[in-house]
Amino acid sequence: MQFSAFYILALSIPNTVEAREQFDFTIGKSVHILSDKAFRRSRENIFEAVGNVIITHQENAIYGDKATLSFASGDAEIDGNVRYVGPEATVYGSHLEYNFNSKNFNLTKARILADNFVVLGDKLSRTGDNTYVGENAEYTTCRDCPESWSIFGKRVRITIGEYIQIWNAYIKARGVVVMYIPYIILPIKKDRETGLLFPKFGFELEEGAYYTQPWFWAISRSSDLTLTPGILGRRGWANELEYRQSYGVNKWFEINSMQAWDRIYLPEKRDEKDKITLSGTTTFRPYGELEHHFSDGQHINHHFRYQYMNDLDMTRSFPNYMSERHDTSDFGIDGFVDFRNQYFHFGVESSFNRNQIFGNAKGFDHRYVQILPEITFSSTPIPLLQPGFLLLDKLTLTLEGDLKVFKQNKYIEGSFSRNATRTNLSPSLEWYFGELGPVSLKTGAQLDYQHYRLPTRGKDTFKKQGIIYESELSFELERVFGIAYSQDISSSRILTIEDDKKVDRTLKKNGDLIGGLPEISSKISNASVKVESSSYKHNSQIKAKHYYFGEQKADGNTVFQQQIRQEAGQFDYLDALRDQEYVLNDSKSRTGLPISNTLELQWNNSIIRKNAKGNNLYSNGQYLRDNFDYSKIAYLDVSQGVDLALPDKVNGADTELNDRLTRLFVSTGFSVYRTSFSVTEYYFHQNSNHIFSGNVTQTFDLFDVGVGINYDSFTTPIKKYATSDLYLRPFDIAHFKIHYDYDLDLSRTDKSEYTMVYSPLNNCWKLELGYSKNLYDKRYSFNFLINFNENNFKSFNGK
Repeated sequence: MQFSAFYILALSIPNTVEAREQFDFTIGKSVHILSDKAFRRSRENIFEAVGNVIITHQENAIYGDKATLSFASGDAEIDGNVRYVGPEATVYGSHLEYNFNSKNFNLTKARILADNFVVLGDKLSRTGDNTYVGENAEYTTCRDCPESWSIFGKRVRITIGEYIQIWNAYIKARGVVVMYIPYIILPIKKDRETGLLFPKFGFELEEGAYYTQPWFWAISRSSDLTLTPGILGRRGWANELEYRQSYGVNKWFEINSMQAWDRIYLPEKRDEKDKITLSGTTTFRPYGELEHHFSDGQHINHHFRYQYMNDLDMTRSFPNYMSERHDTSDFGIDGFVDFRNQYFHFGVESSFNRNQIFGNAKGFDHRYVQILPEITFSSTPIPLLQPGFLLLDKLTLTLEGDLKVFKQNKYIEGSFSRNATRTNLSPSLEWYFGELGPVSLKTGAQLDYQHYRLPTRGKDTFKKQGIIYESELSFELERVFGIAYSQDISSSRILTIEDDKKVDRTLKKNGDLIGGLPEISSKISNASVKVESSSYKHNSQIKAKHYYFGEQKADGNTVFQQQIRQEAGQFDYLDALRDQEYVLNDSKSRTGLPISNTLELQWNNSIIRKNAKGNNLYSNGQYLRDNFDYSKIAYLDVSQGVDLALPDKVNGADTELNDRLTRLFVSTGFSVYRTSFSVTEYYFHQNSNHIFSGNVTQTFDLFDVGVGINYDSFTTPIKKYATSDLYLRPFDIAHFKIHYDYDLDLSRTDKSEYTMVYSPLNNCWKLELGYSKNLYDKRYSFNFLINFNENNFKSFNGK
């Protein structure tokens, strides 16, 4: 027994009280006691140490003002400023009862400090290895501010490095109880651990309060599951299920599902006042999602996603859940697989989706056009010739094409064909003439070929083809100002010797003046000074580009040819006849240039800032390859098209230059210090239409402000839209956000958002209050976030 040596040594201490300046002795091989004074009472087999007591027992250490040890039982009582230091935690208290045999203890008025949490309690007991039990205790992750937020429990069980269990828990914010939970488990380690997670709760103005309780199951190192039952206000009970499985790097799949027993929902509800009224029945509304991803890291990539919704109204009924999982106008099956290497890329993509913009919430839009499938192929530029001399620097060939099947679930066509198989081929040949000083020249030709097979038109076909020629002459100049570097140098190197003498003479002369400088020796002002410098590069390009498209040949079904002359009859912009492409409402084609015979003049300018990074000797390769940051601080791009296809005379009148001008494109912006500005303008000379967008943001010490304008005269009614953002920081602990979307044409606010965030300086929790309103509804939001661990804020409502 380890206390036998302790007992024998204690017998050698006289019965009378003995006092020393310091008492120091060892009991066996594992217990060491240090104190100012020591006493022994032989009849009771009691040993006492008084004053600055330090007891070390194996890997544990105990500190206090007074200690009483029993030889018979191996128990010890320590009083006054008690501190227990173990390998797993440090514990403070007023009175400690410790057993040297079991290493267990009871501590009153206790405070336990671990790496990532703090627990305070009336009583704390160590009941086993890494296990503590507390009574009337509070748990928090704020080591310096336990009153900021905490969870109080009548009974607390702590398993160091795993989790903490709390019975009859009260969640408190700044000492005020905000919620009661009968039982909760919180993980207190970095590794995944099975147990209850923090609950999610919130309040919706119309639907009431909701509460969900997640339970996490760490099945294995590569798989886990989260089950989240709860109640969603007036809607009733719901449950969420998440399963995740990883079987390698970039290889995983997961399942997400929700089941709601909705007491409000009825598909035929239309009245806004009736949308939260109990329906009298319970509707089971499930949602499911399966997602899978595979990548070998280099050549093969595969992704698959399947979504199921009970009805089309679920995105509006459950916005908190659905907003993170669904953001498109359709859902269903989507997937792709592709293969790529240094020479080519081959991919297959397909989808079969359910259209959400459909009148019947439980129905399926069979008219919706699916893509079943799309096959794409492309190659990197293949060098055919590369002699490297002027006029024949390089000749390359690029292959590109795709096959896309447009298909309805059921053939339901009106005047337009909605089912077709389209083959699109666009190989190109590039001829680089070379560079002569700042001048470079290149030309190229691209085949534009589309073939359609029409199964609902008696398997009829249609095709169109042509060749696009593009030539470019460019003149480029650039100039670099300054040198980018960062260097720590001694301040003594900043001044020359003669300059240093002048400074010393000036200091000596003015040292006795009121407000003057005292005499300072340059020998002691030798601190290190960091000197940084940036360089700037101005790049200016002038380009003349010529586009020419020979006569497009069309052959086949004439009805389909008339169909694709109308924008409503096209599957996408590739279907447009080239002579009509630039007049489409599609922004990609409308803002382009007609390519029948067009000259484009470009002037592109940019200013690039280059900053040196600090050299990190522990980062491989940084010194030479990754030692600079680049940012574009200003730019100006201008493009003007000139239509050369117009005849010299139109209706007997000479064609002027203004008649040949197509669209003008201007884009400019800068970002300097605290100001950012950008403007983009498309002006169409022949119909005086505009497409304009502009944004400006300004940062101040206490607030940021941003304004945006969007204008599009092609739309009916004309789109005149403004956005504004205001971000206020009047205090360190609170900031405010205001956002507006305003329709200038209708003088109407389409959307407004107000947010207030309170964030204490202790960085332990945040409180977020919000209000948003749009044309359809308004919402109030309350979000309480807690920094559970490692500056990772988690919200109660799961957002």
